[in-house]
Amino acid sequence: MNRMPTFNEQEWLAFELMHALIDSWTFSQLHESTETGMVKLFGADHVALCLMSPEMPTGFHWKARTTGHFLQDYYQWYQDDFVFRQLSRQPNTALSDTEMLEGQKAEDTETFRRSREADLRLRHVLAVLIAPESQEGQGAVALYKDTPKPFSEDQTRFLQMLTHPIKSAFQNVMRYTSLSARHQLLEALSNQASACLVLTEHGKEILRTEPVTPLLERWFPCSALNASGIPHEWVERLTELVRVDGRSDPGRHTWRAQGLDADLKVTFHRMPRMERGQFWEIRVEEFILLPHEWRRRLTRRQVEVALCLLRERCTDEELARLLKGNRKTFSAQTVKKHLQAIYKRVGADDRIDFMTRALSP
Repeated sequence: MNRMPTFNEQEWLAFELMHALIDSWTFSQLHESTETGMVKLFGADHVALCLMSPEMPTGFHWKARTTGHFLQDYYQWYQDDFVFRQLSRQPNTALSDTEMLEGQKAEDTETFRRSREADLRLRHVLAVLIAPESQEGQGAVALYKDTPKPFSEDQTRFLQMLTHPIKSAFQNVMRYTSLSARHQLLEALSNQASACLVLTEHGKEILRTEPVTPLLERWFPCSALNASGIPHEWVERLTELVRVDGRSDPGRHTWRAQGLDADLKVTFHRMPRMERGQFWEIRVEEFILLPHEWRRRLTRRQVEVALCLLRERCTDEELARLLKGNRKTFSAQTVKKHLQAIYKRVGADDRIDFMTRALSP
C-alpha cells in the first residue's frame, strides 16, 4: 500500500505557494493569494510583486500592501537601488541583501534612505528578478524584513526553487491581461458605427466593422482587392509602415482617393502591442462633398466648379487655374459667375456658408 509522502511545515507552505502561483490569472489575484504564504515561508514583514514592461506608463507595476507608498515612484530612482542593480546582473537568481551589498552598509544605500523617508524600518531584503527569454512576464519579487535577523541561506534557496513557478505565474498574468485587453479593445471596435478594419502587421484581417464592405464595393473594383477583400494599395502601405517601424513621414499614415463627388480618407493607426503580435487599426472615412440634393440642382459645369472649391478651398484665381485644363479660356471672373449661380441654386449666402453647409456631417 502506497503511503502519502510526509512534508515538514516549510515544504507544505512551499507546496501551497506553488499552487497559488499556478492558479493565479490576474496580478491582484496573484498578490492576494501568495502574500500570506510568502510571509510565513520566508519570515518576511513585507511582500512586493512587480511586473515590468516598456509598454507600461512607468515601466513598473507594483502590488504591495504595506510598501506601496515607498515604491510608487520607483521608476524615478530604480537605477540608484542596489537591489535592482545586483539583480539585473544576475537575473533569475535569488539574492539576499547580504550577498548584494558586497560589504556596503545597508543604512548608507539610497534604498534604505528612501525607506526611512517613507516611515518604514526596512532592515533586510530577499529578492529575485524574473527575466524570461521572451521578455514576456518580466518582473520581480521583493521580500523585506524589519527585524535585525537577515534572511537565511535556506530561505534564499527556497526562493530560488520558486523562481520557475513565479516566472510561469508572471507569464500567465501578462498573457491573460493582454488577451483581456485585446478582447475588450476588439469588442469596442466591433461595436462602433464607423468603418474600421483591424489587421495584423502582415495584412491578415482580424476584424471588420459592418460599414467597411459597402464602402469597399463602392470605391474599388474586384481586381483592386486581394483574396481577403482588402485593397492591395492598403496592404502595400501597411507593409511600408511596418518596415520603417514608425519612422516614416506622418503623411504616409494617411491614404486618400477622390471620387466623382466624394473623397475617401484612410488612416493607419498602430495599436498597443498585444499578445502574439502587433495589430493595426485602419480607419476608413468617406466624405460626401456635394449633397445629392444640391447636385440635382446644378449643371454639370457647376458641379465641377463646386467640387473643386470644396476639395481645394482656394481663391477664384487658383480655381480658374485648376479648372482650365485644355480650355482656351477659363478666368477667375468665369469662376465667380459660376459660384454666384451655385450659391443661388442651393440657397447659400456666400462662399463660407456654402462650404460650411456642404461639409457639415
